[in-house]
This record gives sequence, C-alpha cells and structure tokens, in this order.
Amino acid sequence: IGTDPFGQFLQSFERLGQLEGKVGLPGHGTIIEDLAARAQRIIVRHNERLDLVRAALQDAPQPAFKLSQDALGTRSQSFAVWLIMSQTLAYLEHLVHLGEADEIVADGMKRYRKSSP
Repeated sequence: IGTDPFGQFLQSFERLGQLEGKVGLPGHGTIIEDLAARAQRIIVRHNERLDLVRAALQDAPQPAFKLSQDALGTRSQSFAVWLIMSQTLAYLEHLVHLGEADEIVADGMKRYRKSSP
C-alpha cells in the first residue's frame, strides 16, 4: 500500500493543533497568530477536498488525472494543474491506505476505483 503522505500531513497538523496559544513563523507569508486554529482550518479544508475525491471514485477504474478534474475541477495554468494533481494523488493514496479505494496497475498505468467489499 503506499506511504500515505496525506495521513502523515494530517498527523503533523494535528500535532500543530495541540500548540494552543502559540504563534507560527512560516517560511513564507505572514505570522500566524493562532497556530492551533490555523492548523484546524487546514485540516478541515483538506478533509473536504478528500471527500470530493472519495465521492468521485467509481466502480470502474479511472486515471488519477480524470479523478482530479472530476473532484477538484480543471485548471488552466500548468502549476495549478500540477498542484491539484499532486494533492489528488496524496488523497488517493490515503484512501487506498484506508481501504476505501483500490489501486489498479495495468499497461503501466495506475487507475483508482472504489474499494470492492
């Protein structure tokens, strides 16, 4: 089963969420005045996006790119396409890790479908 990068991401933000009253000094952007609240907002946002990818899964295997577009929309700029695709792949690996999705490799291409019961 993959390495579950999204699961690791969530665990990191859950640990950050335990640092109540702490200020965050990110490598870019403005100072984060309430680190716990910001961590919680990030967790909620990504779980919402995970739910969209979960809902896009079908019984028939689909390429991750199609799932990305179906769940999270199309993008016109190449960096945005790359970003949304990398997020989709992380979400899909997480769903595989949870047993909610199957990863099918055929003809050198990965496809994903709802996990069969």
